[in-house]
Amino acid sequence: MDFISVIGTRPQYIKLAAVSREFSTAGIQHGYIDTGQHYDSNLSSSFVDEFSLGSAIANLSVGSGSHASQTARILNGLDEVLQRSKERIVMIVYGDTNSTCAAALFASKNNIPLVHVESGLRSGNKRMPEELNRIIVDHVSDLLFAPTQNALGNLANENLAHRSYFSGDITYDLFCFNNNRGFYNNYTSKEKFYVFTLHRDSNTNNKERLLTIFRSISDLNCKVMLFGHPRLIKIMSEFKIDLPANVELNPPTSHRELLSFVKASEGVITDSGGLQKEAYFSKKLCTTLRTETEWVETLESGWNALVHNMELLPDIVTRDVPSTHEPIFGVGNASRIIVEHLVKEYT
Repeated sequence: MDFISVIGTRPQYIKLAAVSREFSTAGIQHGYIDTGQHYDSNLSSSFVDEFSLGSAIANLSVGSGSHASQTARILNGLDEVLQRSKERIVMIVYGDTNSTCAAALFASKNNIPLVHVESGLRSGNKRMPEELNRIIVDHVSDLLFAPTQNALGNLANENLAHRSYFSGDITYDLFCFNNNRGFYNNYTSKEKFYVFTLHRDSNTNNKERLLTIFRSISDLNCKVMLFGHPRLIKIMSEFKIDLPANVELNPPTSHRELLSFVKASEGVITDSGGLQKEAYFSKKLCTTLRTETEWVETLESGWNALVHNMELLPDIVTRDVPSTHEPIFGVGNASRIIVEHLVKEYT
């Protein structure tokens, strides 16, 4: 069987890097298809180069669009690329994006064995497209690898325990690999600052909501470095919103550079799922601009905090650093566990 990963967004390049390295170590053939969901070079091709991923089997170049049109284009693209090799494929998908959901639908409709890495996450908010994607993908997958014990419990609660395994988090594998080699030590600053990212529809599609977020950010007596997602920059231009004086706009950057900024910062302000974890890995306070999170474990000791009332943001951001830090994402060997299971099951 040929192992093929389907990816398309910044976090998935990172996850692919960890799994690809383990396949290579095991001497197992593994390729990937890039859907092109993130088409900005700072969100896609630069990550391919940074992680030495090599050439994709195909790039579907789907770009942006509505959830329905993006999903449909991915399904059509996969059908064109894989129509002659469906019987010998094991498909691996990651996380909760439209690329993940479309690939899972394609695999399930074509009787292709499907593996979901980072399964079992639940925020409880079905109005989030990511939440619907998670549920759909988990229930059509043949093997499920949970990054946390809580995620594994969620799968058991949905009668999926018989095909579920705890692996730990593969992004933590990559963090440990790079951190041990000093790859996240590329930035120092005498000035205190926070790392800030924002991209979710719930925070950006409404002008008043976006203005409220920036007003609260302006109340911080500290520099805030905003790494602007292309979609956010476009929306700010359409809404004619100016940044507060304490916010410095930066373009999207490489994974290693962003983590270097995180490690040098006072903490992280974000609505990103991935950056919540990366802040936890780095032992930095994270303030999440949402009312729920799929990474509920990060809330328990106080390393992560949700913002229900934007007026309280400055107090939440500047809260005390917790005294404990538990290994909730495993010990850095998730990719090895996953590949060992796949080799046993399909070779």
